[in-house]
Amino acid sequence: MKLKRYSLAEQAYQALLKQIISGERPVGEKLTEEELCGAFGISRTPAREALVSLERDGLVERQPHSGWNVSAPDCQQIKELFECRREIECLALDAAMRKIPREKLENLKKLLLDESKEVRERSYDADQELHSLIAEYCGNRYLREILERLIRQTAPYRLYRTSGSFPEALLQERLELVESIISGNANEAVKRLSSHIEHGSRIFGKEEL
Repeated sequence: MKLKRYSLAEQAYQALLKQIISGERPVGEKLTEEELCGAFGISRTPAREALVSLERDGLVERQPHSGWNVSAPDCQQIKELFECRREIECLALDAAMRKIPREKLENLKKLLLDESKEVRERSYDADQELHSLIAEYCGNRYLREILERLIRQTAPYRLYRTSGSFPEALLQERLELVESIISGNANEAVKRLSSHIEHGSRIFGKEEL
């Protein structure tokens, strides 16, 4: 895959981000500037800038004298990351409750109920869109920026959870969250969102399987 010649660092960042989130580049995989230069047809400078941006997001980590690795945080780090995201996103949802267009929420519900699509696919696609809507409509640019970064940092773990056992139960959990937002019950919606994010963190803390 060759990249266009404008905004090369940003394009490399976006391409690597998608590869990490999708699992194409799994946790622990080694990354080098040389390999990225060959893969994307770019020079070392934009390759390095992309890696530094991913390091800032917590998705890669620098290894002394040996390049970079896709991050492999320990259970305590993951727990703290999810705790932070839960607090921030619940605050954002409370602010966004009556700002998210009802039509967009109804479309999410239709997607979750669309039996023509595989359970995991519609569950994950709807989850991505829902969290993006919460960030977009929270009404505070700084809160949105913080939340979007946390969403990126937790994306690989969300994908892992969706790919795991009991996909129907997870889809139902996401459906009930969307329905609570549609109903306009802020307390119930925030409570369900908090529980939803907490369940994700428990998997990686080995508190549940």
